[in-house]
Amino acid sequence: MKKQLIALIMPLMLLAACTHPGGDIGIWFGSWHVESITCNGTELTYDGDYYFQFQSTNFRLSWVGDYEEDVENYGVWSETDNSLYISFPDENYQYLHMPGLGVSNDLTIVSKQDKRVELSLTNANGDTYVIVIKKLT
Repeated sequence: MKKQLIALIMPLMLLAACTHPGGDIGIWFGSWHVESITCNGTELTYDGDYYFQFQSTNFRLSWVGDYEEDVENYGVWSETDNSLYISFPDENYQYLHMPGLGVSNDLTIVSKQDKRVELSLTNANGDTYVIVIKKLT
């Protein structure tokens, strides 16, 4: 009976461990679609779709084009107070460039709801970008 119980519990523990490695990260966990990007109040147009994925301290930025093209970058992220810090530590491997994001990004969390987040970032040139993301999973 004890072996059967262990055989039942172990897969459940492994599944739970894979869901949130490094602990619960709240609403950030999962995939987010970039709904819009504005620069100095003007909405930008761009081909394809950008996605943010958060897991533990790992961050993935991906882009999917019209013909199922897929490009991705991996980095790290952290949240403190009303700030979201995203960086791509090895700029030699930054294959994907999204308007508003650079190698190191200190974004202000303008609003944060369960399924929608608005982020703001002012770059070195004084341009202010607003990025709105919507949770998919």
